[in-house]
This record gives sequence, C-alpha cells and structure tokens, in this order.
Amino acid sequence: MTWKRVRQILVGFFIFVVAFLYLRSYLELVRMEYQISVVEREIAVWEERCNELLDQIEYLSSDEYVEKMAREKLGLVKPGEIQFIVTDPASSSKPAGVEERPGTDPSKIRD
Repeated sequence: MTWKRVRQILVGFFIFVVAFLYLRSYLELVRMEYQISVVEREIAVWEERCNELLDQIEYLSSDEYVEKMAREKLGLVKPGEIQFIVTDPASSSKPAGVEERPGTDPSKIRD
C-alpha cells in the first residue's frame, strides 16, 4: 500500500467520523427541541388550569358567593325579608293520616 492510498483512507475515515458526530449531534438537537415543545405545551395547560383555579378561588371568596350559600344552604335572609319556600305540589307526598276529600281536586271536575 502506498502512502497516497493510506492518506486517502485516513481522510475518508476522518470525514466519516466528523459526519457521524455531526449527525449524532443534530439528532440529539432535534430530540431536545421536541421535548421542549412537549414541555411548553404542558406548561400552557397547567397555566390555564392555574388561572381557572385562581378565578374559582376569587369567586368563592366573594361576598356574592357567601351570600348565595347563606341563602341556599343555611336559609338565611336579610333583615326585613320574608322567606318563601316554593314546592312542587305534584312531587310532594301527603303527610301521614291526611285524606283527600272527594271533589276538592280541580283537575277532576267535569263540566
């Protein structure tokens, strides 16, 4: 083997190693960019969820919500107000021992 042939082989090997290292680095860069985009999307989702929770905290801390819950859950009223409880007569059951008199149901009256 001549010196010229050895030199060609060494130059070819060097070019191959440089190309391999460049390609490996490029593939690693592409992989990292993909991971960054995935993490950025995940951050956006969590930021949106955080904002929703902050809005919910703000609403639950508001006087409007406290008043609503006091009225609905505790039955409280403002001074001077009268509380009316509206029920659906079709869904309410009759108290035990109460009988309906004949002729008192307007839906059963015939012309």
